[in-house]
Amino acid sequence: MPLSNTIEDTNKVNTYVALANQYDYFSSKERIENYISALNLSKKLNHKNGIVKVSSTLITNLSHRQLFDVALEYCNSYIEYLKTNGLDEELKKNYKLYATLLSRQGKYAESLQYNYKALNYYLSKNDEIQYATVLSNICLLHLSNKQADSSYFYGLRAIDIFRKNNKQSELANSISALAEISFLKKDFVTSRTKALQSLEIYTNAKVELGILNVNCLIGSIDLEEKKYDSAIVRYNIALDLLKKYSLPEIKRDCYLSLSKCYAGLKKGDLAYANHILFSAYNDSVSDQRLKAKTFEMDAKYSITKKESELREKELKIISQGKQRNFLVLGLVGILILLVLSYRGYQQKKKANHIITEQKKLVEEKTKGDC
Repeated sequence: MPLSNTIEDTNKVNTYVALANQYDYFSSKERIENYISALNLSKKLNHKNGIVKVSSTLITNLSHRQLFDVALEYCNSYIEYLKTNGLDEELKKNYKLYATLLSRQGKYAESLQYNYKALNYYLSKNDEIQYATVLSNICLLHLSNKQADSSYFYGLRAIDIFRKNNKQSELANSISALAEISFLKKDFVTSRTKALQSLEIYTNAKVELGILNVNCLIGSIDLEEKKYDSAIVRYNIALDLLKKYSLPEIKRDCYLSLSKCYAGLKKGDLAYANHILFSAYNDSVSDQRLKAKTFEMDAKYSITKKESELREKELKIISQGKQRNFLVLGLVGILILLVLSYRGYQQKKKANHIITEQKKLVEEKTKGDC
């Protein structure tokens, strides 16, 4: 039996979720569509657990697919639902996600506001790790706004907490952020020191993406200081690690930086060869962005279409319900008329019988008198 024809209950919500989970996380529209179906059915049934579970998953999935504006629309609706239904604890849990989506849309002031709310929430729960994670988010938010000093302050606070709790990967991320801030401020000595600290932690923890990014940063520092040979070593380490990962933008930037290094060393042939590679990967990045944009538009269209289909289905059900109600009312009206008519007929028949009996009595009495 098609799923659309099955009974609309919480089991059907779970079936939609199970179907969604069968599709690829990063490339399938069907995954998102099934989550939308599960969410809308949960709302129709007023199934709070379903709404909470599916909303968070759907919003996170949309965010990871970089459909940030769509994710923010659903998140706004979800936040309003949580407020209306007095689900304060769940509302506070979503402050961090909401803040991230706002920052992705360039709404930095609002994002900061909700990050601070998230800070207060995790402080009240004595959850130091989540508290430090929000501090890191605020650090990056200030860094995006070129507010280096504020960014550095929040980064240092996060580092202290991560170090205290022995969270090595998170600690390395925060130290690496401080290295980037120092690089932005042209403080290359501090930037190199912090970058090497984070590199040591990443290496011990065997976090390859961290090792890759820090080598690129150290290469950039070397390039700025015209230490071309050292920079070339760093970029080649990064390129070797990039063989395992599909990150064309980083690869493109590495080749451009290598071209500049070789140009600085007056090695024109190598500078030209790396610039050719840069151009090739730049075209690849442009193609990927175009594909990503096409996918984004296609996904948005599918989501809108799915929402429209669900609304049309709901309106059709309502319309069918109204028609059914009118039919029932009509049949009830006809039945009432039949009952009234039958009662009228019976009463008339009874009255006629009484009149006939009375006539007979009169006639008999008249004959008797005669």
